[in-house]
Amino acid sequence: MHGSNTFMQVFFKKWLLGLKHGGISSKNMSFLERKRTIKVSSDIAMAFAKHGRTWSQALVTNLSKQEENKAMVNAIFEDVEYHKKKSSSSSSPRYHDKPCYNTRSKKILRRSLQVCSMVRKRRHKKPSNGVVAMILAKDLVKKRTKLLKRLVPGGDSMDDFSLLDETFDYIISLQAQVDLMHLLAKVLGVLNTKVKEKRDKRSLCGYKCCQMRK
Repeated sequence: MHGSNTFMQVFFKKWLLGLKHGGISSKNMSFLERKRTIKVSSDIAMAFAKHGRTWSQALVTNLSKQEENKAMVNAIFEDVEYHKKKSSSSSSPRYHDKPCYNTRSKKILRRSLQVCSMVRKRRHKKPSNGVVAMILAKDLVKKRTKLLKRLVPGGDSMDDFSLLDETFDYIISLQAQVDLMHLLAKVLGVLNTKVKEKRDKRSLCGYKCCQMRK
């Protein structure tokens, strides 16, 4: 499973808090409303678990713009502010240790810049097959960069270095979110099975007692 123990703890805590304030226990909630509440609350929890990131701040901002999300966002935000004030006198641990992808990001961007430099130097010459391939690769990089800027929250305001760094962290966080949700589903499935087995045993015992009395 991807993600640190701190991320998992914060995610679960904020997710449950978001579900509570999102009205997940309401009997009047439809299937689609329940599904949306689970998804939105998990996104908010993920963002607050990685609150030091640009993408997480942008995600919370985007979700806060929708009226139906404000209760969940405010509840989690107030909880975060409460714990910040409570631990202000001591050196409390941060919610996450910001992973460093700068080395990898710099290598990728450095290669891209080298390709651009080679293309500029050879513009006065008749382009060879290799140069044409480089030009096509450069165009492909631009297209994929634009795509990433649309997919990553807040990507439009990021430079190339920041975009790569934030994209890596966003992908890892999404994978951790999915893993944690699958884990919770398995745990709940096991618990429901055990509860059902206990009910069946009680029903069977009650039936046998009735038969013995007869």
